Amino acid sequence: MPRLKGFHQPCEITAYAVWAYHRFALSMDRIESKLAQRSVIGTRQAVRSWSIALGGQFTNCIYR
Repeated sequence: MPRLKGFHQPCEITAYAVWAYHRFALSMDRIESKLAQRSVIGTRQAVRSWSIALGGQFTNCIYR
């Protein structure tokens, strides 16, 4: 798992959102609703910025 320092959410939440977005090709709206089901406030913009910052690292981990 890549280092997730500097994010406001716990690393598990950030990692789950980015992983689900890249692994299952879910939309930002779907990721936002999945986070809301778990009582986490994560906007589409936050998921998008997480995805841009960490997406390449997670994608490499998935395809190994």
